[in-house]
Parts: sequence; C-alpha cells; structure tokens
Amino acid sequence: QPPTVKFFHLTDEEFLEAFHQQQQYQKQQQGDRCQDDYPSDCLNFGYERFDAVVVNFAINPKKGEELSRKLLKPNGRLLAPVNNIPDYWFEQNFLLYDCKGRVLS
Repeated sequence: QPPTVKFFHLTDEEFLEAFHQQQQYQKQQQGDRCQDDYPSDCLNFGYERFDAVVVNFAINPKKGEELSRKLLKPNGRLLAPVNNIPDYWFEQNFLLYDCKGRVLS
C-alpha cells in the first residue's frame, strides 16, 4: 500500500470528529497561517483534505453531500453506496461526488 493511502475503521461521525480535532490542533500549532485556495462553495477547514474518499457502508444522499464538501480537495472525489430512498437501507447505488457535493455519476 502506498504511504499516502490510509484506511480507517470508523463511522463517518467518528472520522469527521477526528479530522476536525486534527485540524484544530494543526491550526493551534501553526497559527492562522493557512492557504485558503479552495473554492468558496467547498467548506474549507484550511488544512489538508483528500484526493479520494471511499465510504464502505450505506449512507443517505445528504450525508454524501456533507462528507464530500467537508473532506475533498477541489478536484477530489468521494465514492459511496447511497440509499435510493433516504433512510431505506435495503437498496443503494454507488454515487460519485465532487467537492461541491454534486453527484457526478
């Protein structure tokens, strides 16, 4: 596995909390010296985001939008099995999102 590839055995909420805590720590260590080069409609924590995120469990459409906006670099992609009907956990399609929360496929 390449050193830039990481796997996490966490729920989406656990991962978002850990990601936010790491960014808060980095911000404290570096002050407010971060580059803000993300489009304004991508939520920017100000620090490193991801080129790709793969979710390995079913999520609702709104969660796919939220995760992609919070975690992706401007050209990043998020792939996840998304419920065809919100909160109906028995039928999903794999969807690909961009950093703006838009479905690409």
